[in-house]
Amino acid sequence: MINLKRTKKDIKKSTAGVPESSEYTEEYPWGTRLSFQKPELDKIKNLKSAKIGDMVNISCIGQVVEVSMREMVKGDDDHRVEIQIQKISIDTESEEIKGFTEKEDDD
Repeated sequence: MINLKRTKKDIKKSTAGVPESSEYTEEYPWGTRLSFQKPELDKIKNLKSAKIGDMVNISCIGQVVEVSMREMVKGDDDHRVEIQIQKISIDTESEEIKGFTEKEDDD
């Protein structure tokens, strides 16, 4: 598994000049959250009993729907891949979750 958590250095670099209480100081990059509303929760029944802080194992199948690259005269080049999740399975009792909850160092 790849941990997408941003380091304190990354957060500080990307939020220079932004108030600390801002949403931009999130530990994980924008666009990496999944949100499920009532229609989806009715389909994924084991999520209905989820509590804050619970860990879940997510397996999904998605289709790459967009690939874009651009070069910049100034600044970093950009490369983006967008995936549309089409099928999903969520397990709240996985053995894999137990190993993923270990405390990691924060730079």
